[in-house]
This record gives sequence, C-alpha cells and structure tokens, in this order.
Amino acid sequence: MDRVACINLTLLPLQILMRKHPDWSTCPVALIAEEKPASPLLCTNPLAAEKGVHSGIRYSEALSLVPDLRAGSVSDKEQESCLEEIKIVLNRFSPDIEACSFDSNAIWVNVKGLQGIFKSPSRWVVAVREALNKLGYQATIVVGFTRFGSYGLSRSRPSSLILRSISEEQQALSHCPISSFPLAIRASRLLTRLGIKTVRDFQNLPIDGTLKRFGKETKAILDALRADRGLPIQAMTFAKPLVYHKRLDTALSSHHLLMEELILLLDNALTQLSSRAGLVSEVEITLTSEDGSVHSEQVRPARPSQNKKVLQRLIDLRLANIVYHSGIEMLSLWVKEAPSHSEQHDLFGPAHSQADAAAQAFALIRARLGNDAVVLAQLCKSHQPEKAFVWQTTDQLLSAKETEAAKSSQESQPHDYQPEQAQAVRRLFLHPPLQNILLTSQRRLAGPFLISKNWWELGEQSQPYGTLQYCFFLSETGDVSWLRSDGSSTHALGVVD
Repeated sequence: MDRVACINLTLLPLQILMRKHPDWSTCPVALIAEEKPASPLLCTNPLAAEKGVHSGIRYSEALSLVPDLRAGSVSDKEQESCLEEIKIVLNRFSPDIEACSFDSNAIWVNVKGLQGIFKSPSRWVVAVREALNKLGYQATIVVGFTRFGSYGLSRSRPSSLILRSISEEQQALSHCPISSFPLAIRASRLLTRLGIKTVRDFQNLPIDGTLKRFGKETKAILDALRADRGLPIQAMTFAKPLVYHKRLDTALSSHHLLMEELILLLDNALTQLSSRAGLVSEVEITLTSEDGSVHSEQVRPARPSQNKKVLQRLIDLRLANIVYHSGIEMLSLWVKEAPSHSEQHDLFGPAHSQADAAAQAFALIRARLGNDAVVLAQLCKSHQPEKAFVWQTTDQLLSAKETEAAKSSQESQPHDYQPEQAQAVRRLFLHPPLQNILLTSQRRLAGPFLISKNWWELGEQSQPYGTLQYCFFLSETGDVSWLRSDGSSTHALGVVD
C-alpha cells in the first residue's frame, strides 16, 4: 500500500499575515475579514489567545481588551498565490501532490518510493519542514496510509507523526476527536448531543438515516472515511521548466562575455521549444560566483514568445546593472514554457494595438528596473489620503471597460469641479522619509488640513483624538512637498510638480 502524507498548514491565512509582518512575531495578532473596527476576528495567534482575545468578537472589542493587538486581512488572491508557491516547493519532494478539496490548509503527498533518496520517512519529513520554514510557514506532517487517516491525525496534534502500519493509523485515528474533521456547525452540535465525540463513534453510525439527520456534507465525510483505503493520490500536473547549466572554463566578470554564454543557452532552449511549438513565458538566470555566492534574476516578456531578439534584450537589460564582486564560474538558465497559440507568434513584430505596445514597453521597464516596477493605484476605503489607495503590480494598460469606469467617476465630481484647470501631480514616496523641518506659515502654500486618525489605531503616545495635519510646503530649493505631521514628527509623503 502507498504511503500517504498529509501536510497541514495550520491557520495558513494567519501564517501569511505574520509572514507579511515579521516584526509582529512578538505581538498578539489577529486575522480579520476586513480592516474595519466592526470586522470579526477569524483567528488569533497564541499571544492574543492568552490575553483573552478569541475568534468571533469584533476588532474594536478586541482592542479594548488588548490595546497592542495587531490585526490585518489576507485576500483570497494572496492565499492562492502562497498555496501555489508551497505546492511548487513540495513538488521537489514528491511528484504526486493533491490539494485537499474541503480544506485549503491541507495537502496530500504520495511518499512511496522516496526511501532511496531520503533513506527514511523521518528524514523526508525533516527536509519538507525545513523547506517550508525557509518560506516562513509551519506545518504538521503525518505520514500514514490513507487520506483521512493522515488528515485527521494532522488536525488533532501539534507535532509531526510517522505511522508504521495501517492498523496503527486506524487505532490512532479512532481516538481522534470528531472536531478534527470540517463538519457543519449544526451536524457537529447534534453529534455532541448524541455523545459522539471520537472518530470511532462517528464511524459506527448506522448507514441508514445519516443523510436525513446530519446532512449530505456529513454523510460524504463518513462515506469517505469508510472507503478511503487504497485510493491513490490524484496528482496535480506541474509545468516542468527547461533547465540548462554551464560551468565556465574561466571565471568571467564581463557583462558582454556573460551575455554571449547565456545566448548559447537560450539558443538551446528555443531550439527545444520550437520542436514542440512551445513559447517562453519566463526566464530565470542564476549566476554562481567564485566565492560561492548565488545571484538570480527573472525576466518576463509581455506575452509568451519565441522571439530571440526580444528575450535577449530583456536579459541584457536586467543583467546590465549587476556589479560583479567576483568572477562568475557557473551559469544556469531556467525557461518556463507556455502553450503556443498562433496569434502569439507575431506579437513582438509591429505593435498591433495600443495595449500590445504598452505591454512591450512595460516588459522593458520591468527588465530594466525590476519585476515590481510597473504598478497602478487601486483605490481603498479610507479617509486618510495616503491610505486611500494601494500599489498593485500590473502588466497591461487599463481595459476599455476600466477606462470608461474611470471617466464616469470623474463625471461624478461635484458641480464646481473644473477639469480644464491646471492640475498638480503628486509623486509619492514608497517609504516617506522623516523631515526635520518646522511647518512655518511663511513657507506653507496650502493647509494645514486636519484629519483624524482611525481611532482604533491610536496608541498610548498618540496626540489627542489622533489628529493629523497635511500641508503643501515650499522648500528652500523651490520644491513643493506634500507633508504630514502628527504633532511629534513630520514625514514627506511626496513632491508636487
């Protein structure tokens, strides 16, 4: 029988939030549905739980109990992106990976045949946990023989476990609390009233009447528990990148000479792709120096392509800014493949539309300045100007529908709004620098504009009522700065053209 491991990423959204804010590691933290005072807490870390904060209460109520509570939300898109990252890492340890259909925090992995590589299941578990820890995730791993057996045990214990036989797994599973499985609230309450608290009690329920009494979800879990043995992992498919390595006879530090070697590797990739009509969606270059340091860069064309000149130019732009402190002795080229579509082959000829031309320009900007260089402002609900938007990376211009929406929002401006007047453009700082200046009225062009901070974010050292002052200030060099002051410090949010 195949060995099946369940990798349970307990409270994954909370782990993602903590990963976004590493400075919160010593603070009480809660995950909330929305960043609003009335938003309910979805889950908390142990520090918050110790102080009496639990899921279900409102954020504002939690702050009254724990004033130093840190909270934030995680979007579905963020969670999906992190799960894909985790699955790609796990694919290095097993070719057969299956996502749990009813719990996004769990992943099943087939570990059969891996003893020759990792010597023992325990070494495999250690290697997987180390790889996940490097990404910033904690997981409970149970190596067993069935999906639900390994899943239930991973949910009911804080540490990893390796089971020696199917009988040992079934014996351990029978004592697991029924809360280890994602039952509906109504079904869970009814089972508790009937005294059914463990998996053994749950499995002994009569087949007749289960659907009517407990619902189809509960019956589906019960049926799956009874018929779980021998069902193989339904492996996901991963696009395997093309990988090329070259160890140089002589260490190189010349950009021109390194490009010549990389072009030879790129030629090999394009030749292999052309034989099966594949396209390049991303290229990763890894440079290994004489001193052992490794440097990696990624470039993406505007659209998947086989155009050598375009790919060569993108690689050249990305590597042009690298300063080589020691010679490069090994090159690696990773090429991600995309399926071919006939309309894509000519994309990098003359631009077919404004959107195509913009996509090509964005690809060049990303290659020159980094993959996060092209962004657009996404509006948010906040009365504080600097929090009324967030920057999101983008690869394309706004669509016609999005452009019309922007126009309609301008048309909804107050009746005295005059767009024909000269408009000031604010260039914002990603990290507002602290300014050691006095906001004197002689140099203040406009303001101060007083705005109250979010009351639920006030700390002990905040000004009364959390008042913020915004103004436009003329510097000694003649530049116009957009400044924010909380009474104790002043930050430059941007400059005005």
